[in-house]
Amino acid sequence: MMDFGNNQTRLLDAYFDFKPVPESKLFTLRAGKFKTPIGLERWQSEQELLFAERGQTTNLVPFRDIGVMALGEIIPDQLEYQLVYSNGVVDLGDNTSDSDNHKDISARIFAHPFRLSEAKFLQGLGVGIGGSYGQHTGNTSSPALTAGYVTIGQSRYFTYNSTSFADGDQWRINP
Repeated sequence: MMDFGNNQTRLLDAYFDFKPVPESKLFTLRAGKFKTPIGLERWQSEQELLFAERGQTTNLVPFRDIGVMALGEIIPDQLEYQLVYSNGVVDLGDNTSDSDNHKDISARIFAHPFRLSEAKFLQGLGVGIGGSYGQHTGNTSSPALTAGYVTIGQSRYFTYNSTSFADGDQWRINP
């Protein structure tokens, strides 16, 4: 998938899927550049968003990363999982290369306990948790941090000090 906005061309997603048993939903292996499964709103495609803008919590998860993902449905249409081994990327970052030779491990489990229920109003209810762990090392010239955070109206409300850089463990938990 390509993005041609803002007078530039960039590659958003480029991956291949391998299903050892094509009719099974239990296991698929994905390799390439894709969305990491940490934030629910980021995981949803742009066409399926309820509102025109994503929530502010989406600023705290990666945009795209390069790696390998195992995904599938443990209970078809009710319980899904994703497990990712990737290069690691800053919040809202779009990875095009491996910047520090450290890798991230991300995982997500999501349930739709009432999808097969007779109660239509409960069928779309889902609950889950995602997270990631990685070690990142930066320096003052290459900080390995996001440039900062902005509101929906593009007003900057947080910026790291110019001498700040990543140095150590990074945990993300996203219920």
